[in-house]
Amino acid sequence: MALGSGTERRRYTRHRVSIEARLKVPMPEHGSATLLVKAMIENLSLRGAKVFVRSLKKEHRTILMRARRQCFLTFTVPDSKLPLVLRGEIVWVDLRTEDRLVAAYFGIELAEPAPDESERLVQFLQVLSSSGSGTH
Repeated sequence: MALGSGTERRRYTRHRVSIEARLKVPMPEHGSATLLVKAMIENLSLRGAKVFVRSLKKEHRTILMRARRQCFLTFTVPDSKLPLVLRGEIVWVDLRTEDRLVAAYFGIELAEPAPDESERLVQFLQVLSSSGSGTH
């Protein structure tokens, strides 16, 4: 199919999920400050995630809109007691403002995980593939 035809081509299969997570965003422009918020992973692949955050403070809006901000996504894979910590960069932000709070969707490009974390992530994604949750 020709490019631009509306068909999306991705290198890694995305899986629809609903996983509670913590999103940690270092803010070096504020010294050692770090934004740490509860998040919901809505889709996940080996190299990316779409994450929803229900309530951010409005003052974080400008900080988070800067391109390619480093972040850490921490969550527990079902049937595991150890949290998975994935490093990445926020590549897009879709902010939704309501009253004094801001909700946001984040597109995160995940970096190459450590070997142990990579193995656990791959195993989890294989389970999702066998359950039919993948989309391209």
